[in-house]
Amino acid sequence: MWLAGASAIGCAVESPTGEDSSNLVAPPESQTNAIAAEHDCGCAKLDCQGGCENKECPDSPSPEEVREIESIPIEGSPVKGGENAKVTIVLSSEFECPYSARINSTIRKVMDEYGDDVALVYKHSPLPFHKNAIGAGLAAEAAHRQGKFWEMYEILFANQRQLSRENYLAWAEKLGLDVDAFGADLDSPELRRKIEQDQELVKSLGGRGVPNLWINGRHMVGAQPFEVIKRAIDEQLRE
Repeated sequence: MWLAGASAIGCAVESPTGEDSSNLVAPPESQTNAIAAEHDCGCAKLDCQGGCENKECPDSPSPEEVREIESIPIEGSPVKGGENAKVTIVLSSEFECPYSARINSTIRKVMDEYGDDVALVYKHSPLPFHKNAIGAGLAAEAAHRQGKFWEMYEILFANQRQLSRENYLAWAEKLGLDVDAFGADLDSPELRRKIEQDQELVKSLGGRGVPNLWINGRHMVGAQPFEVIKRAIDEQLRE
């Protein structure tokens, strides 16, 4: 049984600035780590949530053993990777949390290394104190309706400080999407409900804060380093 090895504390992400948002490439790991570092306390935290899990931290909650989940429904969720992958990673995160951006950089490396042996499934889990998280999630889902979820996903993480409706529309245009349909989908009750259903599912699976990973159902909390995720995947591949 895997234990959650993350330490975490609540974080506050700066509001979007007036910086140039035209860069649509994924941010380098050094950039996402720097953003996350701005919110670090003295704890080795790895996720965005309301309390620190470091036993030495006064905000630390009681330790919990995470569960091994037999199955997680993925119908309708964005998926990429091998069609017959031996390992499925279900990732829950949101687009304003710096630790979600950090794990995205790590997962990108995982996908590059393991190729078709791994599939990635995305579940939304926007936090209430990140005011742009739901809107960004809607932008990703609106792009998903036009077959461009992962492209918008990377743009959102690359531009965490420029999350706004105006920019979502501009990015949709750069991706070649039908902007009118995309804009309508940003206001879609159906897509909002889909995000809420993801949140409910993540909570039922024991997810807390963001990011969370389920590697063939084995839960890991926080922006775990590549070596930790690799070890979990290799264990699954040996079984």
